[in-house]
Amino acid sequence: MKHAVLILAHKNYPLLCRLIRYFAKDCEVFVHVDKKSKFTKDEIGQLYEYDSVKAVVQKYDVHWGGFSMLKVELYLLRLAMKQSDAAYFHLISGQDYPVKPLPLFLAFFEKNKGKIYLDYKHIPFVGRDYNGFYRFQYYMPYDYIDGRSPKGKRIIYKFYVWHKRLHIKRRIPDQFYHLYGGSQWFSITREAADVLVGYTRKHPAFYRRMRFTFAPEESYVTTVLVNKMPGNLIVNNNLRYVRWMCENGNNPSNLGKEHFEGVVKSTAFFARKMESPYYEPLTMWIDRYLLSDHGIRFLENGVWVYRSLNMFRYDASLAKTMVLFCRLAGVVNVVDAGCGCGMYVAALRKNDIPVVGFDGNPYTQELVTSLYPMGLPCTVADLTDELETDGTPFDLAVCLDVLPYINREHENQVLANLVGLTKRYILLSWPAVGAGTLGYVSLRPAEYVVRRLEEFGYKKSDGWTDYFCSSASLPDYKTSLFLFEKTGTDLK
Repeated sequence: MKHAVLILAHKNYPLLCRLIRYFAKDCEVFVHVDKKSKFTKDEIGQLYEYDSVKAVVQKYDVHWGGFSMLKVELYLLRLAMKQSDAAYFHLISGQDYPVKPLPLFLAFFEKNKGKIYLDYKHIPFVGRDYNGFYRFQYYMPYDYIDGRSPKGKRIIYKFYVWHKRLHIKRRIPDQFYHLYGGSQWFSITREAADVLVGYTRKHPAFYRRMRFTFAPEESYVTTVLVNKMPGNLIVNNNLRYVRWMCENGNNPSNLGKEHFEGVVKSTAFFARKMESPYYEPLTMWIDRYLLSDHGIRFLENGVWVYRSLNMFRYDASLAKTMVLFCRLAGVVNVVDAGCGCGMYVAALRKNDIPVVGFDGNPYTQELVTSLYPMGLPCTVADLTDELETDGTPFDLAVCLDVLPYINREHENQVLANLVGLTKRYILLSWPAVGAGTLGYVSLRPAEYVVRRLEEFGYKKSDGWTDYFCSSASLPDYKTSLFLFEKTGTDLK
């Protein structure tokens, strides 16, 4: 399946080249360079040296917040549709950076073929952004005034005050009963692109109404597609990592090394925005631990050996439920058996819950330190060997994404270790039969693991098992989590 990548670029030529190099397979790249850009003609011409680049154009003088931004988006989309038979169209900026390997990017859209990825909210926005309608009600001349400069901000504000005093209000667009706003960046199917371009051509009134509307690209695309495309195809997630707060001199944040943990935990394929000098250390870590192909080895005992962070999954909702459970059940301390890069250990420690972790991967401490430079109590230990402990068991043992990888000959030792680590509760994941993925070797029905834990004196807590499953955000966790309690434990 082919992908067309639409890039809006205006600065930082070296970063743009790095971005283009990422799309080396099954991708065709279309670049619009802002007329105000300081790129030289030679630099623009050199972009064609990349095999994936199909067109580089410099048609519009693009202004932040102005109608020109919407014009260039639709122009680049139409151009790509004419020159490419791609099934997907992805709009990104020259200040984006990929955060997952290209094979994962391609596999994701192959698996979710037909889905449309947008970020949108229904207008009015309750309690924020003046409820959103002001964008349509007042004339905003962002194509003629730099609304980001101090002087430009004052002028724009005077325009707004002048409208209010003279009771000037534009009519809210009535082409659609429901209006939407959100991020301009998207990943859409060819069918959605056809609908968007076709509607603009056949019904230009709504498009023309976007003139003098603040940031019309954040309203037009989402409003047309959410109203015109089947709702079951639209996913309210544009797969971009953005921090909507003022950090490093900008809102949204100029991303830096301090945001690496958030990037790793996210489901995004791109992160933005990248601004010098903040992004250099961040992209270095992304290249090393997320984009580099370090390979993976499965040892005979089920241990993974790898140096990449893109192998890990993190469920923020599950982490919150762990914290809630610890507080309600009076859990004093926790051990994470198979802690990976330590994300759940960090989440529990952040909530003042004493926790340690270990993993069989020999690179565990390197990966943990890459995410948490101050360090975490995570060590290397093999769950298939007899573990040496200080004799003081923990209240809760967590074991996620471990047991399905363990060969049956090591199963008894692993279960004995888990039981030996805790005196009260065990939280583990055990995927359903048929839910196999990379490396799974020991998948049996849920009844099997329930029976095995009963042999060790643990029973399944139906109520907490259901609660953990329902609160998880990762789809497979919704059916694969189990909370076991020591027989005789008074669990409310």
